[in-house]
Amino acid sequence: VSLETHRLYVDCRGSGSPRVLIDYGIAGAAVEWGEVQRALAVETTVCVYDRAGYGWSDPGPSPRTAAQAANEIEQLAHALDWRGPLVLVGHSFGGFDVRRLAATRPSAVAGLV
Repeated sequence: VSLETHRLYVDCRGSGSPRVLIDYGIAGAAVEWGEVQRALAVETTVCVYDRAGYGWSDPGPSPRTAAQAANEIEQLAHALDWRGPLVLVGHSFGGFDVRRLAATRPSAVAGLV
């Protein structure tokens, strides 16, 4: 998905809502969450993405902060026309990103894991 300054890799499986978005820890990759994604996709739409500079995503603008990552999650959701609040899964470092988004845009978040 192309944002204004770079592209982010995203993979969605399943159908239904609320949509679940998984943000993983440092040195991880979206592909590592395939088993979890497939299991959850039986119930709803589950997306994994590579944050900027990880996996198959382009490097993004600096500084690379949780605020920047949260902003990019919101841009990603907008670019893909995701409607309704998301359930955000934050593993390890990804927890900073999803908590930041929940704190700054609570209406965009249905829940945190």
